[in-house]
Parts: sequence; structure tokens; C-alpha cells
Amino acid sequence: MSGLSEKVVLVTGGTSGIGLATVRLLMEEGAYVGACGLSAEGVARATELDPSGDSLLVMQADVRRREDCQRFVERVVLQFGRLDAVIHSAGVGHLGAFADTDEATYDRLFDTNVKGLYHIAQVALPHLVSAGGGHIVAIAGILGIKPLATASIYAASKYAVVGMCQSLSHELRRQNIRVSVLCPSGVDSPFWEGIPGKPRADMLLQPEDVAQAIVQILQMPAHVTPNLYVIQHINHQIWP
Repeated sequence: MSGLSEKVVLVTGGTSGIGLATVRLLMEEGAYVGACGLSAEGVARATELDPSGDSLLVMQADVRRREDCQRFVERVVLQFGRLDAVIHSAGVGHLGAFADTDEATYDRLFDTNVKGLYHIAQVALPHLVSAGGGHIVAIAGILGIKPLATASIYAASKYAVVGMCQSLSHELRRQNIRVSVLCPSGVDSPFWEGIPGKPRADMLLQPEDVAQAIVQILQMPAHVTPNLYVIQHINHQIWP
């Protein structure tokens, strides 16, 4: 998928942070974009990027719910006629001592980060196959490949994302579907809301940095698969 003009890309978590920046950049590259998010406020914010709806469909959806993912994908395909790529940007975070992490937090992390990817990729798969191939990109973050104290459950969910994508890459390549995992270091985004220990601003990537990496992944030649793509702020590097 070397060019994105008139390609159809859906973005989960596309109404804030990395997802919203990705939606904006994809549209600048000429893609038709479907975006979903949890809040009505986020949906309204993203809709402002294209009030006409000619190039952008935005809807409220919870990736933890299979029926929401099904409805989202079907709406995108109905409006734009096909599906070429899936960006799983929806995710939640948590940092805290393992002993103090309750089951509700565990469920929230795995249901959004892991089950959300499972839902959206499985629902989208028939449409990618019908289009003759495509690309699935999931955002795992650096903690998907490098553990950190106080991040045991969050890291476990992101390691699961990496493992799922690694297996899918082998399983789907004969159907001309590439699977990539993007692992950025800390990003200055709504991810940090309610999470202690946010790094200084001069150590954080911007959502636009990650969006640029996503677009670069999608634009690589068809015979190139960026399986694991790591980007980090020069002042905040954690080597795998």
C-alpha cells in the first residue's frame, strides 16, 4: 500500500491523542477514514475534521463490545465501499504496584488492549480479504517489548498484543495481509490522565510523531513488512 490516496482506513481510538492525529494525517494523504471513540465529545471533535462526511466517518463505539466493532466496520465499508487497513489505536493504561492492582483494572486493560484488537481484526478480516489484501497495525508501545516495574498488568496486555500480531503475520501473509506492531516510547496524550509518573514534556513524543510513523508503515512497498517498529524520543530511550 505505497500510496494512500482513496484507500480506506479505519482507526479505533480515533477521536483523541494518537488516533486523532493519525486520522488527520491519513486524510491529508488522501485516504478515506473511519474513526471510532468512546465519548460523544470525542466523536464531535473528530467530526470537525470533515463536517461534510465526504472523507471521514466518525462514530461512537466501544472496542470491548463485538457488536460495536461489527457495526463500525460495516458502516465504514457501506460508506466507502471497501477496507484496506485497520489501525488499532484504542487503548488504556495503568501504572501501579502489582499487589495493589485489582481485578477490575486487569479486566479493563485486557478487554480494551487485547480483546479490542481481537474483535476489530476478526470483524475486519473478511473485508481485507475481499479487497485483495491490506494491513493491520496495532500500537503496543515500548512496554509491549520491554518490561518495567509498576507496569506488570499493562505490559502483559501489550505483550499479548505483540504476540497476537506476530502469529497473525504468519497466518495472514498468504492472503496478502501485512501485520505490524508499533512500539513508541511515552507519548504526550490523554493516556496519562489519572496515571502518576508522567515523564517531563521534553521526554515525550507527540501524537503527530506516532501518526507519521503509522503512515510510513502503511506506505512501505507491498513486499516490505515492518513487523516490529520502534520509535523513541531521543531524551527517553529504553533499549529492548
